[in-house]
Amino acid sequence: MVQDIYPSKLKNEYYNYEIRDNDLLLVFNSEGKILVSEKEGRAVFLTGIDCGAKDVVYLFSLDDTRFFLKLGDDAFEKNGFDSYSVREVREKFSHNALVAGFAEIGETLEETVAREDIVLQPNNLSLTNEMMKVFKEAGAYIAV
Repeated sequence: MVQDIYPSKLKNEYYNYEIRDNDLLLVFNSEGKILVSEKEGRAVFLTGIDCGAKDVVYLFSLDDTRFFLKLGDDAFEKNGFDSYSVREVREKFSHNALVAGFAEIGETLEETVAREDIVLQPNNLSLTNEMMKVFKEAGAYIAV
């Protein structure tokens, strides 16, 4: 599913990149929670300098920012960082939501949300359906 993130560009082609000091590093624990810190109300992720090049794999780039995943089950901690579920990260740091829609030609977002049959997914890894449910029940607010 592709979401419109204009003017940013998502680059999800695979490359065998080595992690650099300023690349972002996503670290999940065995419960599926991600290690995140906060600065001025924004989520802050670990960087390559926090773990070196050991046991990481390139995931994608957003514009010129490269994202890597820390592999393995090893406990990884850093002062000032806490573990959050994806849902908690979105609740804590998201101020606007993007809805990847299933719009028909000529249909507005509000019409799409109103007609969609909302079924929540069984885990916390994707919130698209849940966000659509919130929009459907509370009315859609789209920041443009």
